Amino acid sequence: MESSALPGSEKLSYCEQLVFDEEKGFQRYGVNHAGYTIFAEQFGLETFRLLKDLYQTLADLHMQRRSIAETWLSRHAPSSLLPLKKGQPLEPHSPEWFAALEAWNFPQAAHVREVVKLAKRTDVCSICGDDPTRDYRVVGQRIPLGAVLTLRLCNDCWEIRRGMYKEALSLL
Repeated sequence: MESSALPGSEKLSYCEQLVFDEEKGFQRYGVNHAGYTIFAEQFGLETFRLLKDLYQTLADLHMQRRSIAETWLSRHAPSSLLPLKKGQPLEPHSPEWFAALEAWNFPQAAHVREVVKLAKRTDVCSICGDDPTRDYRVVGQRIPLGAVLTLRLCNDCWEIRRGMYKEALSLL
């Protein structure tokens, strides 16, 4: 980025757009990766496996571009990073995750605690208690401030949420 031929104002604009993209990169790559991962397992087709790998690579490259843009902004325009909310997504079913979920949606937190308690382990689906599961992050533009953005889902619950609620979910 430092040796780029772009003028400084264009670099600044590019970096700000990339860093503050409202999760569009996650939607574009992460959601497709999650879908192709499930399809590759369900149907065992080479096409789905290749698409899964492609979208993983695209998601990784997007995160790398975003990280570089954030670093560039921190060096050349630190004030533009003030609105950026730092922090890693919470791991589903961790103590921190339950604390955040209880503050956001107590009934849902109580439900998930009961599911985990009945299963006698934490690596089960947040909704139904089945396994195997994957950890997901909810992505999109209409996410309420303070919402817990991660959850652990089995394939069936992922399909239901995707179909019924049209949720965009990216693998963690």
